[in-house]
Amino acid sequence: MFLAGDMIVVRSFAAVEDPRFLDLVRRMRAADATLVNVETLFHRFEGDPQADSGGFYMATEPEIAAELAWAGIDMAATANNHSFDYGVAGVLETLKALRQANIVVAGTGEDLQSARAPRYFHHAKGTVALVSVATLFVPYGKASPSRPGSPGRPGLNPLGGPEEWPPNLAAIEQAARTADLTIFSSHTHMPGEWYRAFAHQAIEAGADIVFTHGPHRIRGIEIYRNRPIFYSLGDFFFELYFIERHPSEVYDYYGLGDDATVEDLRTSRLPRDGLFRRRATWEGLGAVVTFKDRGLEKIELIPLDLGIDAALPERGRPLIACPARGREIIDVVRAKSKDYGTRIDYDAEGNIGVVRAEAAGR
Repeated sequence: MFLAGDMIVVRSFAAVEDPRFLDLVRRMRAADATLVNVETLFHRFEGDPQADSGGFYMATEPEIAAELAWAGIDMAATANNHSFDYGVAGVLETLKALRQANIVVAGTGEDLQSARAPRYFHHAKGTVALVSVATLFVPYGKASPSRPGSPGRPGLNPLGGPEEWPPNLAAIEQAARTADLTIFSSHTHMPGEWYRAFAHQAIEAGADIVFTHGPHRIRGIEIYRNRPIFYSLGDFFFELYFIERHPSEVYDYYGLGDDATVEDLRTSRLPRDGLFRRRATWEGLGAVVTFKDRGLEKIELIPLDLGIDAALPERGRPLIACPARGREIIDVVRAKSKDYGTRIDYDAEGNIGVVRAEAAGR
C-alpha cells in the first residue's frame, strides 16, 4: 500500500516534468494500491457555498480527478471537514468525478448507508477495503439514513459521539470479513487519547491500517497488535493559494473589502496566516506499507517537500525531498513516534525512513 495525507489539489499536474515529482508518481504507481485523503471538492460551482465551511471553501475542476488516476491513485477517502463546503451538490459532483476516474471512494455518499459502507478495491493480489469517517464537520454536513419511502440526505460519514462508534466498528468488521486488507481512514484534526482508544478498537475490529489525516503536520506512528496507526502523514498537496473563486465569508475572515479580488487574497492575506507560514504545513510523508502473509513486514517513509521556500507558482505540489531536508523530515516523525515505542531508522542511501515489524514496539 502507498498512503499519503491531505491532498488539497487545485492545479493540473500531469504535465509536470520535475524529476522529483515524477519519481514520486512512479512510486505511487508501483504500489499494489494507493490511497489518499482527498480534501477538496470536484465541481464547477453547481452548489452554493454554505454558511459555514471547513475553514476554506474547496473547489477543483472535475477533470483533475482523472489526473489522480493517472498518478496511480486507486482509492480516495472523502469524509472531512470540507465535504459539505458546497452542500449536497458539492458532495454529489465530487463523487461523480472520482467515480468516473475509476477511483474507489469511501466516506461520503448519497445517504448515510452509502457514506458508511466499506468500499473495495480489487487487485490480483487481493481485495482492499476502505471505511472512511470524519470527526470534525458542520452538523448539517452529516449524511442521513434512508428509510422506506424517505430518501436520506447526501453527506459524510460521522464519527462524533459514542453513538457513532458502534456502527463504524461494525462497518470495519464487515469489511474485514470480506477483504484481504482493511483500512480505517479518519479525518481528525486533534487525535488525542480518546482517538487513540478508538484506533485500537478499530484494529481489534479488523482494521489492518488506521490512516489518520487532518492536522496538516506530521505526527507519530504507533504499531498496535502488529498493525500501523498513522496519526498524520502531513500534507500531500497544499494548493489553497490557487482556488479561483471564494465566497464573501473568506474575504470577511481576512478583513478584505467588497472590492477585493482573488489576487488580493492570494498575495496580501493568505501569506500572513499561521497555517501558511509554518514549515510543518509544507512537508509530508508518503508511506509504503508492506504486508506479507497478512502480517506487517515493513513501512518505508518517503519525505515530501511542498516548497515553503519556493516561488508561489511552484508551491504546494509534493516533491521527494532532497537528502538534507529528507533527513530532517524523517527526524520529525522519528521523534514523534518514540512515545509509542516505534523505532524509525533513516536510510541515507534511499533517503527514506524505515519501520520494521520486529523493531516496531508493542
